[in-house]
Amino acid sequence: MATSFANLIQLVPPALVVTVLVYALYAFFTKYMSPAKKLAITLLWIRDTVNTMRNSEPHIRQAGLNKIFKNTFLEENWKEFSRTLHEYKFVDSEGVVKIQHRSTVPVSYFFTASAIIDKPLKVQYFKHLPGILTGVGIIGTFAGLLFGLTNFDATTPDSINRSVGLLLSGVRDAFYASAFAITASMVVTHLEKLSYQRCLHNLEELNSLVGKMFDSGVLEEYLATLSSQNISVEVKRFGDQLNESLRDLNRSMATNSRNQAETLVRDLAKVIQDSNDRLANQIENSLVRQVRNPLESFTDLVSKNVQSKSAASSINQKEIIKKIILANKDSSDTSITREEAQGF
Repeated sequence: MATSFANLIQLVPPALVVTVLVYALYAFFTKYMSPAKKLAITLLWIRDTVNTMRNSEPHIRQAGLNKIFKNTFLEENWKEFSRTLHEYKFVDSEGVVKIQHRSTVPVSYFFTASAIIDKPLKVQYFKHLPGILTGVGIIGTFAGLLFGLTNFDATTPDSINRSVGLLLSGVRDAFYASAFAITASMVVTHLEKLSYQRCLHNLEELNSLVGKMFDSGVLEEYLATLSSQNISVEVKRFGDQLNESLRDLNRSMATNSRNQAETLVRDLAKVIQDSNDRLANQIENSLVRQVRNPLESFTDLVSKNVQSKSAASSINQKEIIKKIILANKDSSDTSITREEAQGF
């Protein structure tokens, strides 16, 4: 009974190793191999479709590629690349003006392996999966040895024989599990590299075909056209900047003129006010001087007349009083004489 239980304990490490390996292989085939196969097929289909346009007219190639890449996982990469295409016009042998595009940046700058293959397939993780599987196998081997040594009984010869048998069986199972893990890691490495190289090969061929669809390099005519366009653009930009500078200058001059005019008006108003005040004071002083002297003379003259009239009236009053006194005196003398005459 104890022996059978020990045998079961010895099977735990290999069983765990096998379970981890089975789960890792399932994840590898479902999350890497299947998407990598679909990616390689899609890249191959796009490559073959682009290849059918090699003999088409140059001026319609961009429109055709727009339709090919539309609603695919490469649509955003194509849009970014198409923005770098330089459009220029040319006259064909029949005198018809046509539009053609010239590539200014290599296609591989946008259709990169890191963006199209590595990121969607999570290559950085599955690239290290073989090492993880190997490590799991080594851990299973040491775990089997530890379980065998832990249950080793050296008390009696019979127990030693049983313990040695359990230890050897445990080590055997652990080595089997480790060998299985190493084999699985080698298979995973081979399949991972094979799938990655297939996708990378299709992508490189696609980049090569798309690059051949558009002229590249530097031609004299192209440089002349580009230079004239650049000069026109620079002249227009310079004119816009000059107009903007002139508008700013006019606005600043108008603002300065308005401020200066307001300041000048305030200064003139102040000067006029001060001048008016001084003129009013001068006129007032002059009028006072002109009116005061005649008034003083007139006042002296009136006072002298009043004084002379007062003196004359006092003399007349004295003469009248004297006359009254004399008249009274005469009347009193006459009445006395009459009384005396009657007495006699």
